[in-house]
Amino acid sequence: MVWLVLAQETPRIDTVWPTSLIGLIGSLTALLSFFILLVSLWRADKKPVLAKIEEAKVFFTRELARVEQDMTEKVSEQREHIDDTLDDYHKSVTGEINGWAKRFEDDHSDVQRHEQVLGEHAGKFIESKADREQLNRRIHEQAMRLEAAERNLGTKIEDNTKETVRLERSITASMGEMERRILTAIKGRP
Repeated sequence: MVWLVLAQETPRIDTVWPTSLIGLIGSLTALLSFFILLVSLWRADKKPVLAKIEEAKVFFTRELARVEQDMTEKVSEQREHIDDTLDDYHKSVTGEINGWAKRFEDDHSDVQRHEQVLGEHAGKFIESKADREQLNRRIHEQAMRLEAAERNLGTKIEDNTKETVRLERSITASMGEMERRILTAIKGRP
């Protein structure tokens, strides 16, 4: 039983020592890397590496400052160009919007004026219709009177006929005059 417990707690040999080809290659690569590190440290001790690093640092700092200045100038130029372009665009868009607002205002006042004129014409047509109805009633009354007169008075038929013809002509002339006034009012609208 102890043997089973120990067997379970001890690691397998292939997990401790490289027993496969990949493990052997990994071990050799680690050993080679360690050797190269030792050689690099030995050579670095012999050369002034820090001086070279300082020179490179100064050079890169100068280059970085120059590139930063160039980029700042370019960005400033681009911003000025964008601001100028946006100002021109803003002016043109504002002008167009103001033009649209003016045209809308003009159109709105024209529409209101036309609505008022149409309302006036509608009122005139209503008056004309009322006048026509009144004239029709008069004609009907005259026709009724004429009919009654014809029944009652046989002798006055001719006089009544003339009177009716005169009234019809008068009514027709009145209607024609009224229609001319209406048409003139309609044609005279703005």
